[in-house]
Amino acid sequence: MKVDLHMHTKERSGCAVHSAEDMIQAARDAGLDGMVISDHDRLVARGELMRLRERYAPFRLFTGIEVSTVEGEHVLVLGLPDQRLESKAWSYARLHAFVRAAGAFLILAHPYRFQDLVIDVEGLPPDAVELRSGNIRDELRPRIRALIERIGCATVYCSDAHHVDRVGYGFIELDKPVVTDQELLEVLKAGAFHLPPASD
Repeated sequence: MKVDLHMHTKERSGCAVHSAEDMIQAARDAGLDGMVISDHDRLVARGELMRLRERYAPFRLFTGIEVSTVEGEHVLVLGLPDQRLESKAWSYARLHAFVRAAGAFLILAHPYRFQDLVIDVEGLPPDAVELRSGNIRDELRPRIRALIERIGCATVYCSDAHHVDRVGYGFIELDKPVVTDQELLEVLKAGAFHLPPASD
């Protein structure tokens, strides 16, 4: 099951170009089986997410958000539909504790894109780190690989797509199909996924 864990829509991300429905259709056309809508500091409202799930089934849609921490890092939180995540006052340490307590999944998005890391990822490691996305330059990948090896977390590929042309650039392949947010979390936490071949 091919799933993109990081996509944006124009309804909630001001930097995105296309609507949720456009992105879903592009994902289906690219051969994906599901995606996480992870807009900047905004969750998809529950009713809207349910409507999209019903309309596009069996394509799967999962809960996510890209949280901008006060330190300037971007962190994906998956499987946690809690509106408190929409606050722009999260420090990485507070967010890490909140996500851990809730049993959700935390991914460090495009590290080193804007700055050297100023958060304690060694003391407070995320569950995974993006190695491939539309916002990771090729020359940063050796440094990101070294970070992943140092902290011992999982590696993910994502598209970080803000428009339909980038959909399909990065995704992971789950070892078994999932339907709900909880099932996705269980597979991710178990490491029951693999990376498709990619030239990186």
